[in-house]
Amino acid sequence: MSGYDEHQRLRTKAVRLLSKKNYPAAIALLYEGSMKMLQAGEQGSGCDLAIYMIDVYGQAGVELDKTSRDRIFQILKLAKADFWRKKLTDAAVKWSTKASGADGDPALRYEVAKLLWKEGSYLQAEPHFHASIPAPSDDNVASDSTELQEAPANLGSMMVDWLEVHATKSVELRSHGKSGEDKDGPDAAAIQRIEAGRFALRGLFLLLIAGKVPAAHSYLKSFISKLVAHPACKTLPLPMEPNPRTFSPPAGVNAPPARQITPSGEQSDYVQPLWLTANADINFAQMCLGLVDCAWRVKGEAKGLSQSERGAARAPDALRNAWIALARQYVKQGVAGSVDDVVGEGINTLSGLFFDLQPPRAQGNMLADMMSSLFGGSSSSPAAAAPKGAKWVTYKRYSEPVILTEEEDEERTEAETDSLAQPKGQSQAQGSKGATASGGASAPVAPPVEEDLD
Repeated sequence: MSGYDEHQRLRTKAVRLLSKKNYPAAIALLYEGSMKMLQAGEQGSGCDLAIYMIDVYGQAGVELDKTSRDRIFQILKLAKADFWRKKLTDAAVKWSTKASGADGDPALRYEVAKLLWKEGSYLQAEPHFHASIPAPSDDNVASDSTELQEAPANLGSMMVDWLEVHATKSVELRSHGKSGEDKDGPDAAAIQRIEAGRFALRGLFLLLIAGKVPAAHSYLKSFISKLVAHPACKTLPLPMEPNPRTFSPPAGVNAPPARQITPSGEQSDYVQPLWLTANADINFAQMCLGLVDCAWRVKGEAKGLSQSERGAARAPDALRNAWIALARQYVKQGVAGSVDDVVGEGINTLSGLFFDLQPPRAQGNMLADMMSSLFGGSSSSPAAAAPKGAKWVTYKRYSEPVILTEEEDEERTEAETDSLAQPKGQSQAQGSKGATASGGASAPVAPPVEEDLD
């Protein structure tokens, strides 16, 4: 019997079982048939039967549990990466939204994310990773979700893999059609060091604007740990001792201890490491997380608010001043915000959510408008009303990270060389006041200083 004939036979038999409301038998038939079809290389027929099985899940009101998930997981592992598997994935996520909310089942999304990551489909894996990471107060998480606590760290690891592939692709595209004597721009290793911060910020901002602050700590720690261990990026940390150091809140801010999600799924106190590096975007990412986390904790601690209510409490002036100084210094040193929408939009959103600063409308030059708004100047577009309370932003799909021009990367290579040439023990922010790394030296990139906002 041909694959097509077997496919039609199974569908017909399933219809008969459903007419008798024998849902368990229909599900078992479609699952086993799908697995056999996929093992035989019948991709379209196998995925179609799996999609039919998910439709029966809906008809029968099947609960979202380990058994119903595992059937889908096993089928996805056999399916090839093509249109049919995407159609199957979309059907599974849509079914799971009825029990888990708009983002679908976190455990299901996490399995899809890992599958796509393993295949090197980073852009496709990204939204599934973010959907699999629950907010600290999320009640729609499966009881068997201990593995989900690894999702933020695995997202960080994936972003480093994506960075490496991006760097290689950048070199290949630039060298295409050039003569040998013209192929003397930055190599892949240099591009990894130069553009690492763009990838760190992309993942970090999407977590922070969704209110997933503890997960952001796990993410950034994983990203930087894997990054500085990579052969191409071992020279990124500045030659200073100690490095990393410990992030300290700005003077005058009494923040409760930071929290992190442990592998067992619990939250525990956490001391944020602060790496001093030659990459302004990496330095900004760490300081950004430190200040946002301070605001998130201080605002909630002061009034005993839940996570969803924290944005309604005003951030302390010392934190607002520190954030303004950080953003201003970053505009001078960073590049990611000028080339990636996620960074420019993220700074605007974080300014409103955590620091009660009125962001401009998303028109014109985002970074220029943001800085004009923060520092009292006129923006190129009308200002939006200040947000009232926390309105966490759900995941927004962004395009593939843009490839910088050779001139842009060469400029950043020079900046990296200048940073590494600084005398030992001297940071980019030495001599400034504000949020510091313990040990006496100031934090990198943007030393927050108190400033009159009026």
